[in-house]
Amino acid sequence: MKMLKIFEKIYHFLSFSKNYLYDKKLIQSVRLQVPVVSVGNLSFGGVGKTPCIIMLAQEFSTTHKVCVVTRSYKAELKLAHKVDITTKDAAQKFGDEAFLIKTKLPQCEVWSGPNKSETAQQAMLNRPGLVLVDDGFSHRKLERSFDLVLIDATQGLETYLRESEKNITRAGAVLITKTNLANSATVVKIKERILKMSPKLKDSVYTSTVKTVLKVDKQQPLFLFSGLARSESFVMDLKNQGYSVIHHEKFDTTTHQRHHRGKSQRRAPEGFDFVDLRWNRPRTRPGRGRKSRGGSVLVQRANADDAARMPSGDRHFAN
Repeated sequence: MKMLKIFEKIYHFLSFSKNYLYDKKLIQSVRLQVPVVSVGNLSFGGVGKTPCIIMLAQEFSTTHKVCVVTRSYKAELKLAHKVDITTKDAAQKFGDEAFLIKTKLPQCEVWSGPNKSETAQQAMLNRPGLVLVDDGFSHRKLERSFDLVLIDATQGLETYLRESEKNITRAGAVLITKTNLANSATVVKIKERILKMSPKLKDSVYTSTVKTVLKVDKQQPLFLFSGLARSESFVMDLKNQGYSVIHHEKFDTTTHQRHHRGKSQRRAPEGFDFVDLRWNRPRTRPGRGRKSRGGSVLVQRANADDAARMPSGDRHFAN
């Protein structure tokens, strides 16, 4: 733990140096000719950025030509490319998040590449009216019109951060997620801490809750698989609803990509069936909505007929 804290301080110093150079205009940011909205965080992931991006894109695409830009993390791409989910092994080529985003946003262009600013510039070739950047808060090379920062209520600002919490002053708004999995006093303290650092956010701190909806009997024990950055809240949510979680297994990004390329590559233990948690399209009004996240659950099989009728589930992420 002490070693991690040392690395965190080094990371903060490098981040401070980078931000100083950009703030003093010693390094120039790339400015696009259209509005750029970033969804990001201060921590190292697992707060709900990707489902938030999907919700925002669905909202904005009713009035704008929206393009989503994401980084091709652990993917095969060497240059920026428009995501085509019909391509063979698309998740492996473009990245699993880019693949999922495009799957849920057929009406939007999704671009993936190793460098966000270069990818955004390439995306401008098709003249979008709005660019949404996934995990763009720390990427200062691309100038943004608005930064939305997400904070996980179950972690707060006490977890390991990729840059100092003081940098939240750059945010245009903050969304505290998973508030139903934390006590109300904790949420209040997080908000007070945010406002102490950035009073300008007085009317721009929002909260959301998360709920995994499974259409299965709560008496059936669950064997969980997840590739989420912070899957503990996934498990906590199900347990709080009364489900019996007998085992939870995480898998890495590479396995996550194989999951989306074909369910047949997974093998359920004897007597269990897979139930996919699908990305649910939110029914929303501006400023209110539901976002969702993917994963899988193994449900113990009662009999063959029950298994044949086994429905899928949704994970909702709502105001």
